[in-house]
Order: sequence, then structure tokens, then C-alpha cells
Amino acid sequence: MSSTEVAAQVANMYDTILILDFGSQYSHLITRRIREAGVYCELLPCTQKISELKFKPKGVVLSGSPYSITDKDAPHVDPEVFNLGVPILGICYGLQEIARNLGGETSLAVKREYGHAELTLDPQADHHSYHLFQDVPSPTNVWMSHGDHLESPPNDFVIIGSTSTSAYAAVAHTTLPIYGIQFHPE
Repeated sequence: MSSTEVAAQVANMYDTILILDFGSQYSHLITRRIREAGVYCELLPCTQKISELKFKPKGVVLSGSPYSITDKDAPHVDPEVFNLGVPILGICYGLQEIARNLGGETSLAVKREYGHAELTLDPQADHHSYHLFQDVPSPTNVWMSHGDHLESPPNDFVIIGSTSTSAYAAVAHTTLPIYGIQFHPE
């Protein structure tokens, strides 16, 4: 039995989070942090065709990337990921990939941002996004590492967090469990 077949068997035995890797230096750290929380996850390339998955994930994480979302050769996710009907979290480039697929606008940032930033949260208590930052103080320090940014979120997304340099540091769909964050929580 191949390692891919074994991984598929294990993924079908447990609730599994699918992490789609866009080449981020943090992808393995994301995987480790999720597993440390007691949740099984599989790290696969961002080019993974959803129709070829051997399991149905309980949620999806779209990682960061060293690419610019505006590069002609930038990697992109299979748009079918948005039809899985499971929670999706886009981290940094993953946020921009959500915007690209769902009608938002991204652009090169005036200045690359690398380092600590202060995130001010605005979770709506009556909105499902409230749980994303439950028990996180506001403001809170976060780690930024990006050269692109969200210019405007897709329709039906609300702002749930911002920094002094990123008006859309955290966004959430109004009805679907789709979230995007510009910073790296891992």
C-alpha cells in the first residue's frame, strides 16, 4: 500500500483538516500547530484537484506563499474547494486567494510588511465569526509577512479585524464559514 493510500485511510478514520500548501515557509508549522491541538490534518500541494481527494475534509486551510497573487505564474487553488461546504481559513496568501476566487480585489502593497503588528478586533457577537477570535484580547499582537494585500473584500464579507496598515487584516463571509486573515497565527 502506498503512503498516499495509507494517508487516505487515516483521513477517512478521523475528522481531517486539509491544508493546501502554496509554498509558505510556515506551512509545516501550521500543520504542527493543528496537530498539537489534537486535530488530524493532511498537508497537500495547492494544486490538489478536489475531485481527486480520497477523503472529505472537515475544514480547509489555505496557506501563505512566497508568491505575489498578481504574478502570472502564481499558484492557485482548485475553485472546487469553495463548493465543499466546509469551513475555510485563508492565511495571508490564502486570504488573497479567497478574494481572487470570490470577487474581491488584491494588489501589491505600497510597502512589504514583515514583523509585529497590532490587530484590533471587531468580531460581531451575533455573527459566526465571533468564535474565530473568542477569548483573544483586542488589541493583540500578530505576525505579518506579506507584499500583497486585500484592496476590497468580496461581496458578503465583513471586516472582523484591522491593523494600522491593513484595513482588511481579518474578514469573514456573512453566512458561510469562510474566513481570511492577513497575518500568521501559527
